Amino acid sequence: GSGWQLASYLLEPPVSVWFFDVGQGDAILFMDRQGRSVLIDGGRTGQGFSVLIPALDALGINQVDLVIATHAHDDHIGGLIELADYGRIRQLVMTRGLYDAIQNLGSDALDAESGGLAELIRLASDAGYGVRTVAAHDTMALGETIFLTVLAPPDDPLINPEAIVDGNAWSLLLLAEVSGQSLLLTADCTADAEMRLVEQQAWPQADVLKVAHHGSAYTTQAAMLAQVRPKVAVISVGANWYGHPADTVLERLQDSGCPVFRTDESGAVHIRFSSDRLDISEFSAH
Repeated sequence: GSGWQLASYLLEPPVSVWFFDVGQGDAILFMDRQGRSVLIDGGRTGQGFSVLIPALDALGINQVDLVIATHAHDDHIGGLIELADYGRIRQLVMTRGLYDAIQNLGSDALDAESGGLAELIRLASDAGYGVRTVAAHDTMALGETIFLTVLAPPDDPLINPEAIVDGNAWSLLLLAEVSGQSLLLTADCTADAEMRLVEQQAWPQADVLKVAHHGSAYTTQAAMLAQVRPKVAVISVGANWYGHPADTVLERLQDSGCPVFRTDESGAVHIRFSSDRLDISEFSAH
């Protein structure tokens, strides 16, 4: 009876994190023992149906408690639109600067790869939960085991005029603290944003690094890695024309002694966090 249920509950790690294989895109799910969940990005259109909804069903998650769109590019929010359409989201979060820019400038605030954001916002509004906005230094807590702190970006587009040209400049950079360990989630961080934090000595040390922009050569520089000192790196990447992940990035990670897991080679990467360790499994579909 209840004794057996309690034993199986205690076997569950306090927090599990899934880096789903959504091809060239990002989708990262946090889930605690109580079944509370946070999803950061959702891959491009089609990935919601083919990957995310089946994964949520398998994990017993009817609605994701907190869905965070790091920026507006289709390879990050396409799948989220499908989740919103199917009522699988309880709360939507995005950076205040991006949300304000859309309210003030409309589609002029967005680049060509950001067409779906207005629809995602409309679906959230129609469903009644709307958009919760966050800015640098804000913290979001889910239960007592998952804390997410916003490191960047500055939420004023006047500080960051290039954001209107390059949608990646809006990227929400997050430090997740789970069971006494940390994950740095860098979305599609730009070279400028990375260097700004390097110069401010503002990159936090983190146990796990989600490598920026699918392993783009322009980010994950040695100076940034020297501040973060990750123990493990995960690259969310699929077949692409950009040369991601760049050999130079893989070499820099290797030089810093950091093992790398890639979703294009490993399939989904699952990390289980307990107080003093992390266990990593790969779910290769190949």
